[in-house]
Amino acid sequence: MILAVFGYKGSGKSAVAKRFELHNNFIRRPIAAPLKEMLKAMGLTATQLWGSEKEKPSVLLGGQTARYAMQTLG
Repeated sequence: MILAVFGYKGSGKSAVAKRFELHNNFIRRPIAAPLKEMLKAMGLTATQLWGSEKEKPSVLLGGQTARYAMQTLG
């Protein structure tokens, strides 16, 4: 079974996924993982993709943020 959870930033997607993982033996696969790997190959840093600089504009993205790139690509 494949279950996808979508929602706005901070809406509890990870919390729901963790409950399914813990109580129902589901395996979590973040939908953004392939997008982050692609952006990493383009030269973005781990901090830009997974850390505090997700919301900071990037020269590599034409002044857009990593979060914006992931949202528009995904």
